[in-house]
Amino acid sequence: MADSLRDFQRTFGRYLRDPENESLPEGIHSTRVKIYENLLFNNVQGFINTCFPVSRKMLEETVWVSLMRDFFREWRATSPYFHDIPHEFLLYLQNSNALEHLPPWFLELAHYEWVELAVDIADDEAQDSLNGDTNEGHILIACNPALQNMTYQWPVHKISPEYIPAAAENTFLVVYRNSAQKVEFSEINPATSIMITYLEQSMKSREDIVDYMHQVMPGYEKQQLQEFIDQIINQLLAQEILIEVGGGHAAD
Repeated sequence: MADSLRDFQRTFGRYLRDPENESLPEGIHSTRVKIYENLLFNNVQGFINTCFPVSRKMLEETVWVSLMRDFFREWRATSPYFHDIPHEFLLYLQNSNALEHLPPWFLELAHYEWVELAVDIADDEAQDSLNGDTNEGHILIACNPALQNMTYQWPVHKISPEYIPAAAENTFLVVYRNSAQKVEFSEINPATSIMITYLEQSMKSREDIVDYMHQVMPGYEKQQLQEFIDQIINQLLAQEILIEVGGGHAAD
């Protein structure tokens, strides 16, 4: 009985993934299944459409739908949660031959759009842990917990039907969620990207940051570099890309 049920489920699953080339289990009428078949595919496509609106606009609609059909048919997801479908689609792009027929910037554009979702749904546990660490009254600098520091070969934040890049262009972006729970992005320079990467490891004092950046950029006088780093830190604090942690007094 168990084997028969598994066989039925596998046959039915294959049909739902690929109704044009697979057969229904015996006793199941295609007219009754059509509603269920469309519901499943439309749900999956709906989550992907919502996460990747620009990627969708950059392709002909027939090409986009074909890509959705290939993903639905071929990919074996590792998560049962609907909000993980966009990430599964990104993994599909990275691990299939679909990119052979797509623009060279398409994968990075899709990744950038997925990062916006990842930042949007990131939990606040890391923020709570930062709030609990006063470091005995010293103020430290930390990254916004809902933040992604990204480096791309293409200017993905500019791509649109009105702008298609003709050549690769190293691009440094930080995507983050501010205190109003709105996802924002900011284009940064390579030095700022290096500094944020350093702070992603652990919170640091301003002095620690200057010392580290002086190692990375030894051609600058330390005093000159400190003024430059202070300006950058203050700007990133104002944007809520970085946050200050601590400042309380240690217990006697």
